[in-house]
Amino acid sequence: RKYFMQLLEQAHARSTEDGSGGALLYLVITDYRTTVERLGLPAGDVLIRDVAAHLKTLAGEDESVARFSDAAFTILTPASSRNETLALAQRLHDGVAEKDFHAGAHLITTACSVGICLIGESHANTDEIIARADRACETARQMGGDQVRFYTPPRTEFQEEPGERAAAERIRQAIDEQRLELLFQPIASLMGDTVQRFRAFLTLTDRDGQPLSLRDHAPIAERHGLMGELDRWALNRACETILQRAGQQQSTTLFVRLSCQFLGDQDFQQWLVEHCRSCGLPQHSLIVEVSEECAEQEFKEIKQLRPDLHRLGCALAVSHFGRSSNAESILRHLLPDYIKLDAVLFEGLERDEDKRQQFKTLMDQARNKEIQIIADNVTDTHQLTTLWQLGIDLVQGDIIQPPGRELDFDFQQFMG
Repeated sequence: RKYFMQLLEQAHARSTEDGSGGALLYLVITDYRTTVERLGLPAGDVLIRDVAAHLKTLAGEDESVARFSDAAFTILTPASSRNETLALAQRLHDGVAEKDFHAGAHLITTACSVGICLIGESHANTDEIIARADRACETARQMGGDQVRFYTPPRTEFQEEPGERAAAERIRQAIDEQRLELLFQPIASLMGDTVQRFRAFLTLTDRDGQPLSLRDHAPIAERHGLMGELDRWALNRACETILQRAGQQQSTTLFVRLSCQFLGDQDFQQWLVEHCRSCGLPQHSLIVEVSEECAEQEFKEIKQLRPDLHRLGCALAVSHFGRSSNAESILRHLLPDYIKLDAVLFEGLERDEDKRQQFKTLMDQARNKEIQIIADNVTDTHQLTTLWQLGIDLVQGDIIQPPGRELDFDFQQFMG
């Protein structure tokens, strides 16, 4: 470990001087503790020794491999691109999984999780690089293990862009002057379900009444600590809308997207739960929506939030679903109530049979877990026909109806 840290410091110095990059991989053996408990400490030592020897054969000549602690190994590579680094990590991961190890007469099979931190992209010291690779590995383990994960920095680690302070001030003014509004887009059924589901979109305007694109401004709002206020406002307004509709004998389900930064904050989660409880919302009327990227980044916290939402009669949705290689792990371990498919998943399905089959497999896995599926950003009738043929029930997009101020979609007429 001491020698490895010296090598890491040298690689870090080179990266600082000439941008040469490189990456650190943090690899943890899955079954070390189980092996020790089942067969004793000597068998665990044999497993560590044999895995170490095997990793050396799997790594290239330019890679340095070390046992870092217990069942954790670190690998330093000069590879600087994501594709190169991922290929190395996958080779190590697969090599460990496919190898049979032995302790005396006992056969030991094991797997591993791998976290990756790119040195050139991290802007961090060596201790932080180790911690980030370890965090990526831990995220992989929390999501079921036996997989590879890159470290994803929180929004607060990104450097401020030119003009960002002025943009943050515009957001601050919009909040202070209550130039905020929710727009609503229907989520319609292709199979006869007439539940009134809408996605709520938060919008902001500047002092001239011009819209401030939240897609562009959300990262700025997060970095300047403003997203929490926007999330709270959106949730407050959504709850008010649900209760108002309930008073008019109209049952409505609203999907409200919340930001990743604050869903990982325990204080915000506590506020969210207490606010929903105090509102006394009708059952199944509020769906908390998070992006797939957020579900990966704050997996542990969101998993802990899910049962609280259920106790309140609320539900969890994961949007932009299917972008990540960890989509199946999210289905299996997070168990959201809804997934909203990323448009990339169903583009070209009618022409590509392989893609169609992969899509069908993922959908079958969701249905087997009784997860409702929504196709988002549907743009044309051809997509609607293909989705209907594949058994997708719920659809959202401008072809159904663009976002508007009123919840005025006729779900009965859509089916007619």
